[in-house]
Amino acid sequence: MPALLATIRERLRIDLKDPDLQRWSDSVLDRHIARTVSEYGRVLPREQASLLATEAASRFLDVSSLVDMSEIEAIEYPADRYPRSFVAFTSWAGACELLVDREPEGDDARVYWHGAHALSLSESSIRTEDEEIIVAGAAAYALLEYGQYSVDRINLGGDDADGEYHRQGRAFLQRYEAMLDELRQKRGILSGRMYSLSAPAVAQRDVVGEP
Repeated sequence: MPALLATIRERLRIDLKDPDLQRWSDSVLDRHIARTVSEYGRVLPREQASLLATEAASRFLDVSSLVDMSEIEAIEYPADRYPRSFVAFTSWAGACELLVDREPEGDDARVYWHGAHALSLSESSIRTEDEEIIVAGAAAYALLEYGQYSVDRINLGGDDADGEYHRQGRAFLQRYEAMLDELRQKRGILSGRMYSLSAPAVAQRDVVGEP
């Protein structure tokens, strides 16, 4: 079962050696966690599939309900038929047009798309095996920020406490970036389209395909 925000935050506090909230409030750590989740999502987007109704006599498909959508990967139309039929389409500035010969009649299309990851007190889309990436990244940003702002502050860690925060932060950052690089490599090896390309793209963010 994926860990929720409270669990990720607790694991982060263990790595930061701050179980009693002496240096970082929950809101500060949540901000660093959110930043890391966003960066993680740019390497491995959240894969989702949504069933959307077409409009009769229109090739344009309303995709405005796809919250935090970053890219449409494929469109299956008509949906739920065998063999599955992936159709060519154009997507630009929030508009999506199905490049099909026959105008739709209000039947459904299944849209496969990439979106932002969720990590909250009640939901998580982060893969269990990737949770340590989130913890490491958030720890790096928390330590580096704290070291920066503790230079002119009286602290309990000694005269070189701010330098130690920076050293620890850089170590976590190096580890975090290495894990992201490994994830990029794995995704590059495993990634593949659901359909074969059959026509040139006609706009920057077009995706085209055939059954």
